[in-house]
Amino acid sequence: MFLGSRSILISYQLNEVTASLDLKSTAISELETQIEELKASLDRITADLEAARQNAEVAELAKATTDKDLAETKAALATSQADRDKLQQGLGEVRAHLQPIVQLTSIAGRKDDGCGAGCPHRNSARAD
Repeated sequence: MFLGSRSILISYQLNEVTASLDLKSTAISELETQIEELKASLDRITADLEAARQNAEVAELAKATTDKDLAETKAALATSQADRDKLQQGLGEVRAHLQPIVQLTSIAGRKDDGCGAGCPHRNSARAD
């Protein structure tokens, strides 16, 4: 009888070990699935990082181009402002030269009653 009990005990232990191995095999399969999912996630992260790196390079090139364009625009603005200042100075000089002529014309216009040389009234007054 001792041998029969021992056989049952061994059979029971074998069943427990088999069940334990089945659980461990299932756990290992689940871990392998999780590892594959993590690898896929890592691949997506790596691709995202590469795209971000490329975008940063493009942004740096765009910034360099924009900085160059800005510098050129500032230089053109400075040149335009200098040209404007020269024109204003020249205009001031022209006005200064024309001012006496404008004043003389104004004075002469008042002496002849405001009529110009082609005025019929003025021409008829001379004929008298």
